[in-house]
Amino acid sequence: ALQPFLTVRTQVWMRELRRLLAKVSADDLTYALASDLNDQQAKYYLPVVNCRDCGETGWVSLINERGNLTMTNLDTFYNLYFRCDQKVIMVFPYKQEALLPGMEKAHLCTDCLQLNLGENPEQKCSSCARETIPVVFPTKNVYQDSKGDKQYECPFCGSKGSLPIIGLRSATAISASVSQMFASKFNDDKKTLAFSDNVQDAAHRAGFFNSRTWRFGLRSAIQQFALTEGGGLSL
Repeated sequence: ALQPFLTVRTQVWMRELRRLLAKVSADDLTYALASDLNDQQAKYYLPVVNCRDCGETGWVSLINERGNLTMTNLDTFYNLYFRCDQKVIMVFPYKQEALLPGMEKAHLCTDCLQLNLGENPEQKCSSCARETIPVVFPTKNVYQDSKGDKQYECPFCGSKGSLPIIGLRSATAISASVSQMFASKFNDDKKTLAFSDNVQDAAHRAGFFNSRTWRFGLRSAIQQFALTEGGGLSL
């Protein structure tokens, strides 16, 4: 039997993208993990939402009675965000396009994160007089489904339940990596051995990996068939 000339063993090390934040800036948009920022740096960063369907991306925070979006406690924010609390506000960079129904214009200060409502031709913050960036925000983007559960609705495309916070936990990252390696034509020995810190996580991740890899595998199979034999066939 033929034997490979070289046997390659590859180790992939990755970091969990937990509590991912983005800097509030007009042109210098950088991402960082909350654990990597000190208290001074964290003042200029907010969590990020992204629509799965249309791709619109913006900052999300809690707005206080003074109209300020400064993030003081991430645990409090996440609890209120997943409860679809009315204090949660999403702001999106404004590209001077036609204003969609249900949206309002504002200017967001890049220094103190004050949200200055309405038109501001000078683009100076009303609180600290620093530069601001034009943004729009939905006046209401929470709806209730038939079961009475609250979900977010994208203000741009109207897609319901499609506005997750950008981030990546270890289980999702590993499932995507496993799917990619299993789909490789260079992998002829498809085996997975995963370790976990406790029994509960192990029981969860076994089913999670199986479900996610099956979904990714099906997508790859559909794509391969469409590229090789899909000519002339309807959807």
